[in-house]
Amino acid sequence: MPLMFIANLERKYAGKSTLKGGDTMDLARLSQSFQVFAERECRHSSQLYYHLAKQISRDDRLLELCKQTRSGQPVPNMLFGAVHYLLLKGKGKQQLHNYYASMTENPVDAVEAYPVFRAFCLQNEQEMTHLLQTKLVQTNEVRRCAYLLPVFSYIYEKINKPLALVEIGTSAGFQLLWDTYRYVYNGSTIGDDKDGYIISEVKGEQQPYIPKEMPSVNCRYGLDLHINDVMNAEDYLWLQALIWPDMKTAACYSRWLLIKWIDIKMNFISWKEMVYNYFHKLWIKSPKMRLFVCFIHM
Repeated sequence: MPLMFIANLERKYAGKSTLKGGDTMDLARLSQSFQVFAERECRHSSQLYYHLAKQISRDDRLLELCKQTRSGQPVPNMLFGAVHYLLLKGKGKQQLHNYYASMTENPVDAVEAYPVFRAFCLQNEQEMTHLLQTKLVQTNEVRRCAYLLPVFSYIYEKINKPLALVEIGTSAGFQLLWDTYRYVYNGSTIGDDKDGYIISEVKGEQQPYIPKEMPSVNCRYGLDLHINDVMNAEDYLWLQALIWPDMKTAACYSRWLLIKWIDIKMNFISWKEMVYNYFHKLWIKSPKMRLFVCFIHM
């Protein structure tokens, strides 16, 4: 049975720039991590997180709190996700939520947010610590599928066999549904979903391979340390909390995808299970007339 691996290397600043739980977390390194996060990831994406990250980098008290972050997890994302999660649960709505575009139509200027943000973290330090120690950063950026479609379509055309998808780092499995979405590439459309679509701008002279029809997919498998069940209120709320408050489009995608997640069969496997044994059996039992395509988000 053919097997193909595809790695998603979208994270431009992985590794040295983002301090993770379990690293040597002295205050100087934590401070630098938030400075890098502010400049590289937030400056053009989230004014709220940009201003907060800059202030946190100079606040030893909050940096001490960040030392509680679970091993292997990006510290800034975990801190901001934990605060957003508590706000979505109704904590401290009287003040801090006024700065979050996800919670109010007219957010207050982000420049003024830090004193309220800091007070919120310290008032809820026990719950914050629990979240930092137990949660995982597992994003579901469905717009990544805009470059998965051309790749999978090209493979399908060359192999001419139905695809069996294996996603490593699947979270809730939204990327496994890439063939059910509607896409727009510089005005050209593929897919028939009427409820939502993914728009991409293609730059340069070389155009990606865009098929006339969607490739055939006959099974989907998702692997992760923790599988996010969007029908579970706790899992769904945490996924919403990881969406940056400025990114309303991403929040809309999440609600749109919830319907698809219910309707389409996917197979999820926790990394804690015997993954090797499971896939060995799968390999033996699966029909030889399909291609396993493994893709990894890094």
